[in-house]
Amino acid sequence: MKVKDIVKVLDQWCPPNLAYEWDNVGLLVGDRSQEVRKVYISLDVTDQAIEMAKAAHADMIITHHPLLFQSVKKIHTDDFITNRVIQLLKNDIASYAMHTNYDICRMADVSGKYLELTNQRSLEIEHTEKVYKVAVYVPVDHEEEVAKGMADAGAGAIGEYSDCSFRIQGEGTFKPLPGTHPFIGTIGEMERVNEVKIETVVSESNLNKVLETMVNIHPYEEPAYDVYELKKEVNPKGIGKIGQLPKKMTLKDTALYVKEKFSLESVRVYGNLDEILETVAILPGSGKSYIDSVLRTKATGYITGDITHHDGIDAVARGLNIIDAGHYGIEHIFIEDVKNKLMESFEGLEVLTEKISHPFQVL
Repeated sequence: MKVKDIVKVLDQWCPPNLAYEWDNVGLLVGDRSQEVRKVYISLDVTDQAIEMAKAAHADMIITHHPLLFQSVKKIHTDDFITNRVIQLLKNDIASYAMHTNYDICRMADVSGKYLELTNQRSLEIEHTEKVYKVAVYVPVDHEEEVAKGMADAGAGAIGEYSDCSFRIQGEGTFKPLPGTHPFIGTIGEMERVNEVKIETVVSESNLNKVLETMVNIHPYEEPAYDVYELKKEVNPKGIGKIGQLPKKMTLKDTALYVKEKFSLESVRVYGNLDEILETVAILPGSGKSYIDSVLRTKATGYITGDITHHDGIDAVARGLNIIDAGHYGIEHIFIEDVKNKLMESFEGLEVLTEKISHPFQVL
């Protein structure tokens, strides 16, 4: 496979347009037409990560944090960031990043599953999709084929139900004009056909695929169909998760539980170690800017990273206990999740991963 094939799968999985405006995601370095046999996954494009990728003869490095955040005016070896770009190019290693788009699409859900939270919901909704109704008119004998094709392309999903549609039978009329190649009827003569109107719902992300599939399957040369935007939105995605722990725990036991689930050497705790927690929030990475959002919920515990001394004691004064697992502490789940996605999507692709460890030493 090529770089562009991997980019296509990852872009569909976590669309780059969901990333925050200040972010920089997607293919940052490399040739889209380059062949890829080995991929190296890490959290950051560090010098060590590049050396590991080089030693493994990897063709692509996939990271959570982007190598390039700000615009670059000069590329030379004197600058440690642009020197990394040079090293990647010299060794034919493409660099791809999924950052806040991954946070919104995957990180919150995956971290919630690690903690086995129940009754989960997003801490902050960052994205929803518009919903459309598609109505298409199909000859009676072809309705099942067209309906199934549209459903397989993503139409007809309502909650936990799939293949949802409504069908009305009626009569369609048309007159094929010169130059057409009608499936039914004769050029220049009015035709009446028993047809079925199939109505189904489609999310914005699936709309183009559903319409393209429908047109390709439909027996008519010029299918008649309508598309209506509905006043509803679906598929809410957001930053962080709130949910209930598998059982009530003290703050101390919750901290130990977090250490176990995320394979951590240590965590920092702010609050009364004996306080009982049931509903908690989790936000991998740096979460201090979302403390107010957590306080607006019923959560009494917050698991995140990069909490300063004053952030921690102020949160406790406002009734919120905090478990600081470090920026890397929870985000490393990105590595295994992306590996699984690539292994499922590409047969024969070798996927190598960064050894899970903090970028600092705990003494």
